[in-house]
Amino acid sequence: MENVTPEQSGRVLWRGRLGKKDVEVREVDGRCTLRAGDRSTVLDDRSTVRHRQGLLRNRIIVERPGEPAFVYRYRLHWMAQVYSPMFEGSYDRWSAEADDPGLGLVELLGGTDDWT
Repeated sequence: MENVTPEQSGRVLWRGRLGKKDVEVREVDGRCTLRAGDRSTVLDDRSTVRHRQGLLRNRIIVERPGEPAFVYRYRLHWMAQVYSPMFEGSYDRWSAEADDPGLGLVELLGGTDDWT
């Protein structure tokens, strides 16, 4: 895992808030970096990105061969976790994307999720 300072210039591809931390994907010198809070990792062609939903928290996992996995865990607002699936007649992928911006992020990065 390479540390990339948030002050680096570059083109912002995605910026949002997942849980309590700001997350952004930035392209710097032809390299794509994912920064979550004070942690970051470089994304390349060998990277595998996955989104996993859990009962209490969701995870974005970035794996690169020969390196430890970068795992970012975050919680959605409790109302989105409890009430959305219960009160919506057909809770599907599009409803989940409206509740969890992490799904859109993983799709942008070419990853997989529990809905596919």
